[in-house]
Amino acid sequence: MSASKTTKKAPTRTTSFIQKQVTKLTKLTEDFREPKIYLLLLLAATIRFSLAPVTEHRWDMYIWRLNQVFVYHYQVNPFWVPPKAPPEFVWSYPPLWLLTLLLVYPTYYFACSPSLPANVSELWQTWVDNPNMYFEAYQSFVSCARPILSLINKTPIIIADLLIALTLYKLTKPTSKKYAYYAFCAWLFNPYTIWISSVWGMFDAIPTLFVLLSLHFMLVKKYVYSAFLLATSVLFKLYSIMLIPLMFLMIYKRREKTQAVKYLLISICLVSLTIFATYAIAASLSGQNPLTLSTKLMFNLFYKRASPDWEGKNMFQNLTPLVALNELFKNQNVSTNIPVSPLLMGIALLCIMVSIFKKNTLSKQDIITYMVVVHFAIYLTYGVVNEQFFIWILPLLLFLAAEKKSASLRYFYWAISIFVVFYIT
Repeated sequence: MSASKTTKKAPTRTTSFIQKQVTKLTKLTEDFREPKIYLLLLLAATIRFSLAPVTEHRWDMYIWRLNQVFVYHYQVNPFWVPPKAPPEFVWSYPPLWLLTLLLVYPTYYFACSPSLPANVSELWQTWVDNPNMYFEAYQSFVSCARPILSLINKTPIIIADLLIALTLYKLTKPTSKKYAYYAFCAWLFNPYTIWISSVWGMFDAIPTLFVLLSLHFMLVKKYVYSAFLLATSVLFKLYSIMLIPLMFLMIYKRREKTQAVKYLLISICLVSLTIFATYAIAASLSGQNPLTLSTKLMFNLFYKRASPDWEGKNMFQNLTPLVALNELFKNQNVSTNIPVSPLLMGIALLCIMVSIFKKNTLSKQDIITYMVVVHFAIYLTYGVVNEQFFIWILPLLLFLAAEKKSASLRYFYWAISIFVVFYIT
């Protein structure tokens, strides 16, 4: 009898795909295979998750909870709340953070079985009795299980916060392993970043993470990934829409015109279609006209974010130099809605893009620098600059400091952080 010969089967497409993904994942995580990284990450996560259940920003966390129960308990369209509800309750961000909140809420619902009033208007009745939004935030539907919901709602933010540190480590390690540790720790243990994500529960770390990842993929010329990530950032918070034309022009200056146009189309189409589709689905589920309401909501989103008070009028407050216009407008009796922020922001962006266009070549440092500059342009020209907004710029400063090996940029990073912490307190 002759020995039977065994033949090796060629790997199937599915097997080959899985092997490629495992290889990619292995390469992705190989930079983090050090005990020191895991220990620091564990310590930072412990700090954040310990603070999360027992702290909160009274207004924002109230709004997060309110919109969750709007959908799950009252089948109210959060983008178009009941006529008698205060206008402040209308969801004024792009939809992805709300969808994230709706994804995590069932964990709380099944674990705690919350009890809510039969009439949705009772959720803001305290406001009618005592017109103070912060009093209202504490008194409406507060149960003994509220810390659990706070922890659940903050968990995606904390995860994004930790991922920013890991991303910074990976991006800066090729320049200097020593500086990679510095950037990693400077983010993880910055009291300001901990305060915003874990104490207040602001979700700015999430769009910031997507901007940082988008920049990375743009630098390595994976433009489709970069476009999707940047669009995702915009779908969490609109500020990063300013980066779309910037990225387009920087890719164009790399003499990759087709890729630049594709980048622009992917970003704009993904943002527009996702927002419109979300509004249309929410309207349909609430028995409203999806086309009419979605169109109106799209207009409201961009209009009210441009001049961000609740009626689309100018409002200048907090950490913006435009607060000086409050007194000027008052003295000159200016009561109409002059679109100050859109005009100034448009001029600033145009100047930045002209500067890019004039350059013959763009280095890696140039690209990161322009990303930093456009963020500062937003701070200088937007009517309301809240304390959490500086989360956007800090990872980019650490990245740029690594590329330039600049001590002054590292000091600047801490100067901004300390200034905002003192402003908060």
